Amino acid sequence: MGKDGQSKMTVLAISGLMLFPQGERRGYMAAYLGMRAYVEAGHRVHFLTCWPPLEHYEGQEARAARDRIEDGIHVHEFHVPWVERLSRFRRAKLPANKFLHYLIYLFQILLCEYVIWGLFTAGAVVAGIRIARRVKPDVIYGFHIGNAAGWVVSRRYGVPLITRVFGTFLYSLLSTRFYKFRYFTSVTAFTVPCDCLIILDDGTRGDYVAEVLRVPKARVRFWRDGIHPSMLEKPKEIVDLRARWNIPEKNKIILTLGRMWLVKGFHKLIRAVPRMVQQYQDVTVLMVGDGGEREFLEKMVRDFSVDQWVKFPGSLAHDEVKSCMYLADVFVQLCDISNLTNVLIEALSCRRCVVTLDDGSTKGLITDGETGFLAPPGDDHALADTVVRLLRDDSLRRRVGEAAGQHVAQQLLTWDRRNQMEIDLVQDLVSHSKS
Repeated sequence: MGKDGQSKMTVLAISGLMLFPQGERRGYMAAYLGMRAYVEAGHRVHFLTCWPPLEHYEGQEARAARDRIEDGIHVHEFHVPWVERLSRFRRAKLPANKFLHYLIYLFQILLCEYVIWGLFTAGAVVAGIRIARRVKPDVIYGFHIGNAAGWVVSRRYGVPLITRVFGTFLYSLLSTRFYKFRYFTSVTAFTVPCDCLIILDDGTRGDYVAEVLRVPKARVRFWRDGIHPSMLEKPKEIVDLRARWNIPEKNKIILTLGRMWLVKGFHKLIRAVPRMVQQYQDVTVLMVGDGGEREFLEKMVRDFSVDQWVKFPGSLAHDEVKSCMYLADVFVQLCDISNLTNVLIEALSCRRCVVTLDDGSTKGLITDGETGFLAPPGDDHALADTVVRLLRDDSLRRRVGEAAGQHVAQQLLTWDRRNQMEIDLVQDLVSHSKS
C-alpha cells in the first residue's frame, strides 16, 4: 500500500526530456519533480527517455544509454540514432539566398520535426513494451513527444494514459496556415487520445489551444504548479556562490536563470546591459543555466563589450537554486511567449524584486510597482532604467520583494497539495480501469 492506505501503483513514464540533462541535479527539473512526488507517495516509477537527449547542451558528455536509479525513480534510456547530427542541422544558420533559405528550412522541418519524432516514437514503443512486459504498469504517463509512444503502450496493455504538456507556443499561431504541419510534434502532444491531459497553466493559454484542437473538455486539467513553502524562508545555510563565481562584494547582482533557449529572452537582457553599466558600474549580471544558445549569447556579450559585467557560471544544482535566488538583488525574466514560469514563481517566493515583461502572462501575481516591475516589451532603455532604479533604491527592492513573497504564498497551492491532486486523479483512473 502507498501512503494514506492507497493502493501502490506502478507508473511508466515516457519522455523526450531528461531528468537531469546538464548533469546531476542540473537542468530541466519539471519531469523529475513530478515523478519524484509519486515515489514520495509510495508508488513505483519507471522513467523511459532517450540518450543522447533531443536538445543539445554545451559540454554534454559522450556515453552510451544506460539504466539506473535516481532518487527512487527507475530510469531507462534507449538510443535514438542520428539525433546529434539532426540536432546540429536544426540549429544550422539559414543562407541569405531566398530559394535556399526556404528549401533548407523545409528540410529542417521534415528532418527535425518528423524524422526525430518518428525515430524517438519507434524506439520508445519498443523499449516501453519491453519494460511494461516486466514491470506490469498500472498507468502510462506521457510527456509531450512521448505522448504518442505512451498511447501505443497503454493500448497494448490496456491501462490508462495520462499525457502532460508543459505550456505551449501554439496560441499565437492558431490562425496561421500550415501550423499543424510545421509544429506537428507540439500539436500531436495535445491531440493524442488519452484518459487525461494535464496542461501547465503558465500563461501560454494551453487551455484555449486544447479547445481549438478539439480535445474533449472532460479530459483536460489546466493546472498551475505549486510552490515550495521552504522557498519562502531564507536558507539556514547559504552556499557562497559569490566567492565561487568571483563576484566583488561591492557589486549588486542581477540574476536571470533558466534553459538557454532563444525564446527565454537572455539576449534581451544583454541588449540592455550597456545602458545599465553606463549609469551603474558596480553590478554583475549572472546568466545561470545552459543550453544550445549559450555560445551565441557569450559571443553577443563580447560583441557588446560588456563581458566584464556579465558572467555565465553554467547550470546550477537544484539544491543550490535557493542560495542563488537569495544572492540576487534583482531577478529579471524576459521570455518571448510567457513569463509565468516556475523559475519566476520561485524568485517571487524567495522575496526577490522581479522585473519582467508587461505581456499579460503574470496578471494576478505581479502588480507593477507593488509585487514586481513590468517593463514594456521591446524597450531596452526602459528595461535598463527600471533595473538601475532598483539597484539604487535598497528599500524599494526589499519592500516589493517582501510583498511578492506574501502574495504568492496566498495565491498558489503548495507543491505537496498540487501533486496530491494529480496523484488522487491518477489513482481514480486506475481504479476505474480495473473495476
